[in-house]
Amino acid sequence: MIIVVEGIDGSGKTSVVTALTEQLRATYLPSTRTVEQLAFPYRHSPTGRVIDRYLRCPTQMTGIDAYAHQALQVVNRLEQLQWLADPARLNVLSRYTPSAMVYGGLDGCDADWLAQVTAALPLPDLCVLLTCEPELALSRMRGRGVTSDQYERRGIEWFRAAAQAYDRLWDANDTMRGLDAEGTVWLRLRPDGDDTPARVAAQIKSVFLGTFTCSCGRYHNAARTPCRGHSEVTP
Repeated sequence: MIIVVEGIDGSGKTSVVTALTEQLRATYLPSTRTVEQLAFPYRHSPTGRVIDRYLRCPTQMTGIDAYAHQALQVVNRLEQLQWLADPARLNVLSRYTPSAMVYGGLDGCDADWLAQVTAALPLPDLCVLLTCEPELALSRMRGRGVTSDQYERRGIEWFRAAAQAYDRLWDANDTMRGLDAEGTVWLRLRPDGDDTPARVAAQIKSVFLGTFTCSCGRYHNAARTPCRGHSEVTP
């Protein structure tokens, strides 16, 4: 199964993903052998090294066509398919297909094309958006000395545009009634100044377990793998 944590750079994704992974590992999850976290792009694979060089290039984004860049991102995720599709593994991801829709769209890629190429990837079960004021997010990045990414160097207007694009994507999918037609829950959280990564992670864990824990005592996405008699359950 797949939990995705999304948001603009500086929104707190990495800290929340780490805390959530730790909390889920400490929770008894029947039928799960492992809970693992991944950050995309995964920069240690063949495509990841290409993407990393591209993003860190000191010139503006002219070296790779926007469509080629998003195609590379899809392949980068497919390189981890054995883990993403493992039925006994719970994956907690920092960025996934929603990032393609947001950043690819802002770079001028056609939305239908983005939906088609990302359709090769396993669907997420829970998509979480961490909303954050763009000014605060950018100040966090600069405070940590992290402004080496092509996107991060675009400045506050870019951060605002990305935040608005994420909100539009969640507005289009978040029905506030649980699972959508494809079996995904869309959750939007706005951590306040007193919220620690652990507290935000606890909220996400509660939604995940509350949605996907079955009366058979195991957890699975009933919209995709209905429980068959409670004796043999595919997670």
